[in-house]
Formats: sequence, structure tokens, C-alpha cells
Amino acid sequence: MLYAGDTLTQGPGAFVESLPKDYPVGSVEGAGVRFARDEEAGSTNCLVAVPWQRIALQGEGEVAMTHISTGTDGTAGPRHRTRPAPRRRSRPVRMPALAMAPALALSLLVALPPSAPAATHTLSVTSPSLIFQQGQGAVEFGSSATSVSWTVTDEQGTRVRGGTSWLSGAKAAIPVADLAPGYFELSLHAGSSTDPTYLRTSFAVIEPVPDDVVGPASPFGAAVHTGRAGWGLNALDESRRTGIAHIREDAWWDRFETTNGSCTFPAAFSAEMAHARALGITPLINANGANSLYDGGRTPSSPEGIAAFRRFAAALLKQYGQSNVEVLNEYNAGTFNNSACGRSAACCLDVLQGVYQAVKAADPGASAVGPATIGIGNYVAADGTKCFAPDLIDRGGLKSMDASSVHPNRYPGGPEWLGGSGDTIAGLRQRIRAANGGKDKPIVLSEMGRRPPTPVTASPNAGRPTT
Repeated sequence: MLYAGDTLTQGPGAFVESLPKDYPVGSVEGAGVRFARDEEAGSTNCLVAVPWQRIALQGEGEVAMTHISTGTDGTAGPRHRTRPAPRRRSRPVRMPALAMAPALALSLLVALPPSAPAATHTLSVTSPSLIFQQGQGAVEFGSSATSVSWTVTDEQGTRVRGGTSWLSGAKAAIPVADLAPGYFELSLHAGSSTDPTYLRTSFAVIEPVPDDVVGPASPFGAAVHTGRAGWGLNALDESRRTGIAHIREDAWWDRFETTNGSCTFPAAFSAEMAHARALGITPLINANGANSLYDGGRTPSSPEGIAAFRRFAAALLKQYGQSNVEVLNEYNAGTFNNSACGRSAACCLDVLQGVYQAVKAADPGASAVGPATIGIGNYVAADGTKCFAPDLIDRGGLKSMDASSVHPNRYPGGPEWLGGSGDTIAGLRQRIRAANGGKDKPIVLSEMGRRPPTPVTASPNAGRPTT
């Protein structure tokens, strides 16, 4: 993904969204989608750029973009930044409880801050949860110091309150019951200015969520990635408290099929699925990854590998009583796809068709969801070159999926952008209708992130941990 004002350098391991050496150079006005041929993958991968004024070649494979940025106060000014990675997730912004729930579930749940480095005093947050209903709760912490100073700021970095807490039994608490709903950061400081111990964490205050709004008809969900993050099952309890009705979770193929042709079901994953259902949360299982038993450990590529993967997806449906399964993850990028076939829509369609047939054979009423693209990629160039979405749809991909899943991750724009025309959710819906006899197919935003409007800078104190 391109960021306005970035200097991006192409090199080994670069994302397919990075600029190629032959990217068009010159003075260009306006914003839009750019595309470039990925020769290694044999596909066209589309680049999305936010408003920028000038693009200039700096050296082989290196491009500088300069734009006029508009801040929340309407001021403008050039910004130049360098980022080593093109994707970033962000903290949520203040909004009503249900609207902020997916972002909260992704960034707050039980992600307690890391322990402070060795210093004069210990300092740790001990609250079992950092999501509080309005009118309740306190952030609990412990320290070997006799007192700890603290500051609470809101999502804009504005100081809300601060003070000093005297510890009793190495414990203290900061009440938050009187705070309005929102996202907050808490900075803690123990010790002297010459030998300090710092700790910073985030917490949220939300309005109580009525039980009757959490159900299959709710549009609110979160990609929890519990296995990747190392969270416990209480992550699901916290999701439920914020109004999350659906979760997306990874089922890594090589953890289920360790013997050719036979699937076993990990106890931890099975416990998570059972706990989600007990809470009234509907899981969307993402059949994901590769398996060393097939295609040399690559993303399913050969007829044998695809046949094995489709059996795996069907086994997930049967084992967990699922009504849907999502096919792979971000096939159109290289982060999760090393298929021998490539990253093109044609290669993806082979896998989609196989899984769709297996899903319908296992349960005609179940849904196959895909292709879980990074970005939307709903663009056709003037010369007819197609990005991933129109290419897949024109190849008949809609016949092999009951719902279309995408990961918009549009930076730095906010969610309002999704309703515009073109390379947007609204534009994708229009394309689906045009190819589907005027009928819709559900569009699932199975991942979505947003970064702050301005970069978050690290503390000059190298010993100060941040979350």
C-alpha cells in the first residue's frame, strides 16, 4: 500500500504493492489507482495512492512521493516520511460503543503492556481487562515504588487528567467510572527523574451493549487472530462485551493435517470455537496457510494440493458445525501466498472452485467466502488492464463464492471513503451487481485497519516501553 509522502525502496521481500522500477514518472495531478505488472507472479497488482502532487524518480527502484496533506484543522503542508513496511494497524478513534467495537477488539481486548525493563522499581498493569463499561471500573496496577505518577490522554493526545497514586500492598487503582465513552492512553511513571520506570497502555470506556444486539444479524465482527497473538479465551469474552457478534479466526492447514489424508483438530482451536458459540458469537473460520505434505510446502498450487486443501476446508465445516468457511488469506499479495502458480486471479480461481465444490458437497446450505484480498483492487485501466477484483469476476469467480471478502486497509483515509465510487466497497458492489444479473452478493470486511492521521512517535527515552 502506498502512503502519501513516503519514500519507498524496492528490494528483496518487498510487498507487491511497492513501486516497481518502471513506475511512470512525471508530474501528475490528482489521486487514483496505479497498476504495475508483477512479472514474478505473472499478474497485475494494483497500487492505491492517496492525493499527491508530484512523483519523481530518485534512483533505480526508488521513488519519492510528495503530497499536500490536509490535517483535521484544515491546514496543509508537505510531509516526507520513510516507512519500512507498507501495512500498519492503528488504535481506534472515539465513536459510539457498537461502532468502535471491531477496532477495540483488535487493539485492546487483553493486550496488556509488556513488562517494564529492569530498573529501580517494578511497574505493571494488573487489570484483567482494559475495556470498561461507562460508570464502572478502575485501571489496576502494581509497583515496588511507594508512589506512581500517571497521566490519562484521549485519542487526540489531549490530557484528560493526571495525578499521583500512593500504593498499599504494592497495589493501586485509577478510577475511570466517570469518564465518557472513548479511547484513552495511560502513562505511568515510578521512581526518580534520573532513574525512572515508565509504562504506557491503552484502555477504552464504552456504553453498555444490550444483549439482544449480539446475534447472527449483527454487522459487527473482528478478526481476532487469537492463535497468532497468544491471547486466551477471555479475548472472546471481551469481544462479546464490546458488541462483537462475529469473529474471524485462522485455521492453519499444517496444524490440522499432519499425516497425509487425515485431519486432527487441535484442542485449543476446538475450545475457542466452543467458547465462541457459548457466547453467541458466530465464527468465520479462515482455512489458511500451506502444508509441507503438498506442493513442497507452498500455498496449494497443484491439482493434488488443491484437492487436499478442499478436503481440509470441508472437514472444518463438518467438525465445527460451521455454516461458512473463508478461503485462504490475501491471495493477491506475497505475504501469505507463495503459490507455485502465482498470485493472479486465474490461480486463485482454481482454489476457489475446488473449495466451493467441497463446501457444497458437505453442506449445500453452507457458504464459501473469498478471496480475502488485501485492498479492494476494483479498477480497470484505460488500456483494459484489470486489477484483481474485476479480473476474478470476469473469469466467473462469483460462481465459486457465496460472499466476497476484502481487507480494505485504506490509509490514511477514514471509513467514509468506502462509500465512494471506483476502487471502493460501493464500487465493488456495483461491479458484482453488473456481473450477477443485478443481484448482490454479501461483501465481508474480514480485516480492516486504520492508522492515526499523524505518525505516532517513539519516546526519546529508550527504556520506555509502549504498546
